[in-house]
Amino acid sequence: GSGSGGGSGGGEEAGAEGDDPPLPFVITPHLDQSAMFGAVHAALAAGQSVGIFPEGGSHDRASLLPLKAGIAMMALGAVAKHPHLRLKLVPVGLHYFSGHKFRSRVFLDIGEPLDVPPSLLQRYCEGGEAQKGATAALLSVVETALAAVTVSAPDYATLEFFWTLRRLIKTGTGPMSLSQQVNFARLFAAAHTRAVAEAEPPTDDDAGSPEAPPRADVSEGGGRRLSLGTLTRLKAMAAEYNSTLKSFGLRDYQVVSVMAHMGRGRAASMLALRALLLVVYAVCLAPASVLGLPLLLARGVASLKARQAVAKSSVKLKGTDVVATWKLLVALVLVPLMWCGYTAAACILGEALPPPWSDEVCLLAFFFLPFLAYGAVLAGDRLLGVARSLPPLLAVVLYPDYRWQIVDQRRALLEAMQALVDEHGWLDEERGAPSPVASPLQSPQTPPLRSG
Repeated sequence: GSGSGGGSGGGEEAGAEGDDPPLPFVITPHLDQSAMFGAVHAALAAGQSVGIFPEGGSHDRASLLPLKAGIAMMALGAVAKHPHLRLKLVPVGLHYFSGHKFRSRVFLDIGEPLDVPPSLLQRYCEGGEAQKGATAALLSVVETALAAVTVSAPDYATLEFFWTLRRLIKTGTGPMSLSQQVNFARLFAAAHTRAVAEAEPPTDDDAGSPEAPPRADVSEGGGRRLSLGTLTRLKAMAAEYNSTLKSFGLRDYQVVSVMAHMGRGRAASMLALRALLLVVYAVCLAPASVLGLPLLLARGVASLKARQAVAKSSVKLKGTDVVATWKLLVALVLVPLMWCGYTAAACILGEALPPPWSDEVCLLAFFFLPFLAYGAVLAGDRLLGVARSLPPLLAVVLYPDYRWQIVDQRRALLEAMQALVDEHGWLDEERGAPSPVASPLQSPQTPPLRSG
């Protein structure tokens, strides 16, 4: 046998010809974690809180990883050691919106606190197999609680389908708030899981046109359930729409605000104006861009670390969970170094100036460079905003016929999704009762323009 990854291994040599060759394996050394558990128990007994990521690591998958037993062992061990401890387990769901980008949003969903069941504590104190069973049972309770505050999907394509649904569906009074979006996505994900588990095989009717309205079957118990063909069709419609947006460099809100309600002449004038504005921004930001070139190292290091993380991990897909971390770590080192370096360069160049400018240039550089850098960041955001506004204008001007295909494609998807949600009541908890689609594309007060 052979060992790999710094571990040691052993085994019998291959036997007769044709037998499978021995495979490399790794032996994980035993770690004495008694000190760690003791510190956790003491902190909990003192009334402090302990934050735990029970998956055991970060990842970018569409669902939770199997939980480690540590959280259950900590909770049961703490209560067993301190019988009068009123321990609460609080599930927290982290919902990132473009978490690999700077200044993106994150929503924390805090669930209902859990108590340690006395029956499990009694089994835990018995030791042996009973203790293992109690630990597994509490871990299952924690996993169920976390599932109630997170959005999980069997694969990334399904998760993107959930995101599209969350983005398109609106309440009767308008767009959903951030908390409503997260809660609705979670409700739909749970309903989707049940629907897939109970779905019937697709019928001939389900294989029809993508524009056909979704169909719900009546189960034996009188409830409503989705056919597998309905889910498959909606996912295909969402995937096709998202693919169209990506191919044109569009965002969903631009289809509504620009492509559906802007004439060709106005789009052409706005395109010329914003193209000129983009050039002005680029010229003004050129000096700051040159000075900020070293920051590209942060992006390069983050990309390298993401690839390395994927290569070393069996659960990561693209390594996007480590990108923002490494960008921040590198920037925390680079930015102060750049600040000091540029200040030193200003001081050296200032020596050639007559007094008192030789000293003032140095001081001005030291105090005002951070403000200039922050202004460059804000101006860069404006430049990106202007650049992102050009694709829909170009589509309206250069592809007047095709833009209506995109608008109609979004409308068909929106109608199908809203019908699905209204029929099954997945928005009831958010808006009280089903309501018609609330979208500028379907508002009778603002009909889409159809002229060039």
